Amino acid sequence: MIHVALIASLVAGGLGTTGTRPDSAPGNVSTAAGRDTLFATSAETSPDRDLAAAAGTSTPITTDPSGGDAARGIVGPRARPDGFTRGADSGPDLGGEAFAPVDTTPPRAKRPRAIEYSDWYYRRLTMHRIGSYVEFPLFAAEYVLGERLLQDQQQLGFVPAGRHPDTPRVPPGLLTAHTLVAGGLGVLFGFNTITGGWNLWESRKEPVGRTRRIVHTVLMLVSDVGFAATGAAGGGAKHSLSNADMHRSLAEASIGVAGAGTIMMWIWNH
Repeated sequence: MIHVALIASLVAGGLGTTGTRPDSAPGNVSTAAGRDTLFATSAETSPDRDLAAAAGTSTPITTDPSGGDAARGIVGPRARPDGFTRGADSGPDLGGEAFAPVDTTPPRAKRPRAIEYSDWYYRRLTMHRIGSYVEFPLFAAEYVLGERLLQDQQQLGFVPAGRHPDTPRVPPGLLTAHTLVAGGLGVLFGFNTITGGWNLWESRKEPVGRTRRIVHTVLMLVSDVGFAATGAAGGGAKHSLSNADMHRSLAEASIGVAGAGTIMMWIWNH
């Protein structure tokens, strides 16, 4: 009897422990203490769990309050667009990480443009250079002739304005030589101005040496204006010493500017 009573008490105790737990979750969801993992076989109305249930999987979906990959059920690596890098100032990408659309493709180097020159460009350049060599002997000859004229004019006396004597007071040959050399300088500078300006226009797209060419052109144009003013003042040089001094000053200034522009090209070009 004692054994029968003991067996009956054990059976009654076992039936009491198989009852429903008060903290069990409804449906087919398994819960465990200390874990926040749900299984996709639950019948709850969560969209993520419904998708997992429709796919017939039992992959656990971890609840993530931050709304990251785990909350959306995204598992595995994500594709990255080629040619872009990650940055810190951009918004989150599909994976919830910072991503900046910074193009990492190296820029294509700009190809240099070929510049073609005509045959006449080089012909004009050769003639222009020859003219630059000829100008210095002409400068020297004109300066010497002018100084001699000025000395003779001071010794023989200046011709008053409005008076035209039958014979000049200076040697006619000296005056003629001075006039011919001045005319030669005028022709030379006119020719070099045309050839130089023509070549400057043809080389307008050439970046190499552009500053040098522009500075040279400005100096030579200034000297052209100075020589024109010198010739205009030459007519009054025989009337007074002040007019003669002005004529000489304009000539010296023009020669200096032209010489600087020419020598600059000889030195700077090499």
